[in-house]
Amino acid sequence: MKNYELLCVLPGTLAEADLPSLVDGVEKVLQEAGVENIQKEDRGKARLAYPIKHIRYGYFYRFDFVAEPDQISGIQEKLRLDRQLLRAIISIFNPEKRAKMQKAIERAQVQQVKQKKEASEKATVKNLQKPEAVSEPKKVEEVKESKEEVKPTEEVAETKAEEVVKEEKTTEQPKASTIEQLDKQLDEILDKTLENV
Repeated sequence: MKNYELLCVLPGTLAEADLPSLVDGVEKVLQEAGVENIQKEDRGKARLAYPIKHIRYGYFYRFDFVAEPDQISGIQEKLRLDRQLLRAIISIFNPEKRAKMQKAIERAQVQQVKQKKEASEKATVKNLQKPEAVSEPKKVEEVKESKEEVKPTEEVAETKAEEVVKEEKTTEQPKASTIEQLDKQLDEILDKTLENV
């Protein structure tokens, strides 16, 4: 005797109240054939890979049983005559391999849960961290040191100088000596840019 599994696909257009009678009919066919250890599993409703009889969804049921190889052809004939079944496929299976596959699936699910948990913890840690401090405005000396490779035109130099002056005015009240220093530095910047033009 060998282990077999029967996968039945019932039309998704059926009402759920009609399903138990059809499933019991399939189980009755198996019992009449004289198979042993019938185990039934509802696999749920799912989309079919391709339409069968213009139906796109189906209810899947799996039956595991033990039978002689010569009994299988009679079961297939009886199931083929049932017009309510979209598909009925019988295949040999190894219960040890199925147990290994089930364990592998469970391990993968546990791993997936761990990864989701770690990802959510990382996200909460990032949300809890304080934002970086806003950098202070650059001073005139820093602007001079960080010259770009492309030589600015006179207008760009003037706008940069004006921005520096505005930043200085907003941060603190300028003193007379700092204004004179700024004027000298602005003159130097303008002279350099005029020489380059």
